[in-house]
Amino acid sequence: MWDVSRKGEFPPERFTSYTQIYNFPSLSWGANNWSLNWTDRREYRDDFSVTAGNHLWKFGGAYLSLTSPEEQPNNSGTWNFTSDQPFNPSDPASFANLRGASQFTASFPPLNRKMLNHWIQGYVQDEWRPLSNLTLDLGLRYDNQYHSFNHNLDLTLVPRLAELVGDPKTRADNNNIGPRAGVAWDVRGDGRSVVRAAYGLYYQYLMQGGLRPELTALRQTNISIRNPTYPDPYGGKEAITFASTAPPNVSITDHDIRNAKAEDVNVGFSRELRQNMAIHFDGVYTDITDMAQTANINTPLDPVTGVRPRPTWGRIIQLQAGGEHKYKALFVRLEKRYTNRYQYLVSYTLAKQDNTGAGTNPLITDFYNPGSDWGPGSADRRHAFVGSGSILLPYDISLGAVWTLRSTMPFSARAGIDLNADGSTVNGQHTDYVPGTTRNQGNRISNADLLSKVNAFRAATRDATHPNGYAPLTDSQFDTNGINRMDVRVSKSFPLSGSRKVELIAQVFNLFGHDNLIYLGGLGWQENALSNSFGKIQTSQPRQQGELAVRVVF
Repeated sequence: MWDVSRKGEFPPERFTSYTQIYNFPSLSWGANNWSLNWTDRREYRDDFSVTAGNHLWKFGGAYLSLTSPEEQPNNSGTWNFTSDQPFNPSDPASFANLRGASQFTASFPPLNRKMLNHWIQGYVQDEWRPLSNLTLDLGLRYDNQYHSFNHNLDLTLVPRLAELVGDPKTRADNNNIGPRAGVAWDVRGDGRSVVRAAYGLYYQYLMQGGLRPELTALRQTNISIRNPTYPDPYGGKEAITFASTAPPNVSITDHDIRNAKAEDVNVGFSRELRQNMAIHFDGVYTDITDMAQTANINTPLDPVTGVRPRPTWGRIIQLQAGGEHKYKALFVRLEKRYTNRYQYLVSYTLAKQDNTGAGTNPLITDFYNPGSDWGPGSADRRHAFVGSGSILLPYDISLGAVWTLRSTMPFSARAGIDLNADGSTVNGQHTDYVPGTTRNQGNRISNADLLSKVNAFRAATRDATHPNGYAPLTDSQFDTNGINRMDVRVSKSFPLSGSRKVELIAQVFNLFGHDNLIYLGGLGWQENALSNSFGKIQTSQPRQQGELAVRVVF
């Protein structure tokens, strides 16, 4: 581990433990970069309120200054291979025998850069009670990431970049005015039936992760080679010599970059059924537009010839504001408050989300067919049920349980090879969809239909390790990640002197031992259709887990 006190230094000894990265459909091995990023944060904020009659006014504002000196690491080499094959990193012969490299990427030298962000906020809100059973909330908010879209990019260091980005000092999104309104109506004035509704327009902070690569564009060389020779991708040349003759690859920011805008509508009704018991209904609709995403705007017009619209440039990855996310849901909740030694809560959610991509700044899979990315959200679960309760048993023994049920999430069928010649990868895998499919159709359309397209693609794909194509798969290997989990907790307190007490606790998670496969850290299903593990999930929650604890209160 590099000494953090030497941040911003890049002597050769810092990189001695690094290796190149080797990506196969079912395995990734290696580590070739590590960077130090730190932020100096200053915040000035003031909020105050004024009561006047039946109005409660609130005002506030803030200024945040975020300065982030950070390192841009180098990539000493990343290999992508079309197919799985024997690989033993402890055996040099294993490296020598690898075949079917589909892409090689590298970058150098490591650099320092500085991110500057100025966030201005202000709001005014009025909580007004025109009637004893009616409350209105009216508000207005303003947000501005002032001079925060790489205004400090110095084009005198990289004058050629100006033909792609224009003048970064003129980038701005100054009209982020967000109204919001809410109402709560006690229908009969007795607190037993309440109708509520709210609308708001919100602007999201543009994360700096998408902006930072532009600050090192053309200062750091980025190499991307399709179908490289292995193990020498440069054909006998030095890396710097090869790079000097190849069109440069860069990451830039669209001049029209702006903050994402979210419109949110909530409508609800609550009814007291009897004393200490109530039922609640809520409907939610959210539409987020102008979400940050990235696109290779220099994708070849013809993947066979590889000719790009700008032939003197290689890959041009542009940060844009073109993504969208839609979410709608119905929530039903029945609750019984604690009386007579017990309580419970039962809730059900029917939800649906669709969007243009998962994660931060998702990459458009096919620049000339962006509609293929529109589909169910990667975290979409149509149904969710949670039941919980607790009871105080004789001898003051407390017994509680939570039962959780959730339906499965979707997954995509990725080709595992670069069909459109754009060189794009995510987590070491080419992102193109299997022909005839779009994003996240697994577990949403008929899996038999999806499998037929996958097997047709596998049969037609020839490479060095599969000259006759890939064998067909069966849909029996397709995993789902629905959740069925019961957690139970038993506790007993023993009083000591004064206010002190000791509590004995026993709890079991996933009491009935269901296999709950999980989507962990952005990795869930094997989506590479050329992997024999396609459609499977390799991570799971513990089948059963028990804990014993002692808690002392004093």
